[in-house]
Amino acid sequence: MARAETTARPEPQSLIAGALPSRSQGVKNPNRLTDGLYSNEGDEWLTDVTSRFLSARSFVEYDLGSARTIRCALTQADNNDVYILSGSQDGEKWQPLWRVGAEPNPGMRLRNQKLEASARYVRLSATGGDALYSVGEIALYSECPSIWPPELVRTRGVAVADTVVTKVVFFAIFAAFFLLVHRRKAARIHYLLILPALAAGWMLAVELAHLYPFVDQEPSLRALLAVLVGLLALKEAFFKEEAAPHRKVVLGTLVFCAVAAFATYWHFGTLQFFDDAKGRNTLVNTAAMRDDFPTAKYFRELRFDGLNVAALAAYADNTPGFTTDRLASVRVRDLGNNQMRLGSELNDEMLKVRARFTSERWQEFKRDMKYFSDTMGEADYLASLQDHGGDATLAWLVPAHLLLGHLHASEATLTATALIDPLLILLLFFVIARTFGLRVMLYLAVLWGTSDFSVFGTNLLGATLRQDWLVALGLGVCALKSGRSLWGGALLAYAALVRVFPSEAALFLAVPIVWFAVDQWREHRRLPRLADVRAAQRPAVRALGGAVVCVAGALLLCLALFGAKDTWGAWHQKTEIHESGPSANNVGMRNVVSFSGEYSAAGLSRKNVLDLWPEWERLQRATFSARQPLYYLAFLLAAALALIACRGRRLEQVCLIGLLLVPFYSCPPNIYLHFVFLLPLIVAVAGAEAERERNFAAAVVLLALLAVCQAFTAAEQWNDLRYTDQSILLLIAFGMILIHLARQSWRAAPLWKKKEPESEAEG
Repeated sequence: MARAETTARPEPQSLIAGALPSRSQGVKNPNRLTDGLYSNEGDEWLTDVTSRFLSARSFVEYDLGSARTIRCALTQADNNDVYILSGSQDGEKWQPLWRVGAEPNPGMRLRNQKLEASARYVRLSATGGDALYSVGEIALYSECPSIWPPELVRTRGVAVADTVVTKVVFFAIFAAFFLLVHRRKAARIHYLLILPALAAGWMLAVELAHLYPFVDQEPSLRALLAVLVGLLALKEAFFKEEAAPHRKVVLGTLVFCAVAAFATYWHFGTLQFFDDAKGRNTLVNTAAMRDDFPTAKYFRELRFDGLNVAALAAYADNTPGFTTDRLASVRVRDLGNNQMRLGSELNDEMLKVRARFTSERWQEFKRDMKYFSDTMGEADYLASLQDHGGDATLAWLVPAHLLLGHLHASEATLTATALIDPLLILLLFFVIARTFGLRVMLYLAVLWGTSDFSVFGTNLLGATLRQDWLVALGLGVCALKSGRSLWGGALLAYAALVRVFPSEAALFLAVPIVWFAVDQWREHRRLPRLADVRAAQRPAVRALGGAVVCVAGALLLCLALFGAKDTWGAWHQKTEIHESGPSANNVGMRNVVSFSGEYSAAGLSRKNVLDLWPEWERLQRATFSARQPLYYLAFLLAAALALIACRGRRLEQVCLIGLLLVPFYSCPPNIYLHFVFLLPLIVAVAGAEAERERNFAAAVVLLALLAVCQAFTAAEQWNDLRYTDQSILLLIAFGMILIHLARQSWRAAPLWKKKEPESEAEG
């Protein structure tokens, strides 16, 4: 009996395997899309295996030769973007076949979909996300492989960022070599040593221009600038006189580094935010302004609990066909208790919030919110309802309400208001130069631009009045330095009222008075009279008076604009709720105390936890509760060092020492730790000029080193791990500064002095 022969059925191949696009626009290396090579899951988005889509207008099209059935599709693309696969029979009229959604895990991620479609032409385009689009592969099948998704050929590509880093390293080596060997009194021919640095810098600039636009190449650039400015500070302050650099070289290097640092902070002018309605990028940070604009304009109706619910109600009114079933799938953060709820559970709350509006105001609110929902797209808009929104202080709401209260949400309006913050920053550095000198200002400008604390996905450019507190803080320090104590205290108080956590700067204005009282008690065994305090501590008294006047004025303005009901008390309650919960981009001691590798987002992801971030928040709270004594011990130690460090200091230095306690007692989002660039102003102690220079240089070097270390943390794609690493670095740096300042002050003005032996009475 003959055996029946069987033939293995070959697996179907992709309809576009090895094919080149019939048409493409704004796509680099489109041949990689169908070469059969896939990146490893989680790899970098831009490598020699991936193809970059330069904008939301970019696309590739493939001609299948004839109308073909498409039953399966897969693509590997960057995780946080959305891609659209469309089909057409004639190449003119296109129908969407598959919306390739974003993925929660970082890096390149495979997506697959089973379809029932027919098309002769197919097109892949990008939309949404962070506008940094990258696709590794696309495959289409008329018959699905027996194993779906099929076995894939994986490879690890060389990241384009590595090429940039290599050129950054070469430029850093040559530039650092020139800075180190350069001497003011050397022969002019030695300036030829700068030529290799100029050549390496030119090659780096060409590479960056080729990559533009980008927002993720800056970490290595920030590290480069921090290294150069750190070396320059070291050479200026610690090298011998014969090795001192020429003043023109110093200023030239500082100007170059400062301008480059500003450019890296603002992503070299890259428009960072995607407008879904217009299909292009804009300046407007809609994710931030979706919270800030309605809160400022409609605070009388929204208060501190109504933003997310009202935003959902407006979307339901603005969107025909938004059924109860769709409402049930929306998750919303209840701003009254910070808990997540389903939209279907909020019907009563939506009616109550709508009742706070007049009919005309509700129509205006809906029109404003439609701008945000159209610009963000449905998915991002509804996802934003999970944010901890509407938590601005009343002091911030006063100027924001006066500015935005009579405007309509639009790209033109929010672009114009977004330019206020850069102008304020430029004003701050102008005042710093007038107060402390051009050279000091340039050093601080480099530290401002190279600190990664300013970044969480993007920078703050495109939002309105997000850095007013930082400007007020810096201007307050300048006012105190210039002897304008009243204005200094008022500005520090304003910064504290706007963002709360800088309150230590204003509160520490009282520390010199406390030390004066302690010294009076030790010497005379009595507390000083009020007249003695006014005479001996006039700057501190005037600064505190300015702070009191500012606080009182802010209270009155808030009452006049918003009334007394549901204002300061409600804000305090909301702040307590907000502070009780962890956030992935917090930076501070609480972050470190709460950390557990097993309970990190990466650890939970490996365990395939379904509700990852809610579970992460729960475990963070539990871990912190178990280790809480460590948190209080660290704060008490830091507070003791800070109080000792204030002895014998000028008032502007004292308020900055207070800021060193921020990460020990609070755990603000990383963007609020951006004040670190002001810290070198602390160490300009009274004494010889050389001593001041060495202390200033040491602070610059330490903070430059912090910026360099931050560049390495930028490679961590899980935010909670990244900002835990940055918390550790920050606490080490702040601890070193506190210990140094406390030792310095203790030696200059010890609290306990050895008692002098009494002289013998004359006979």
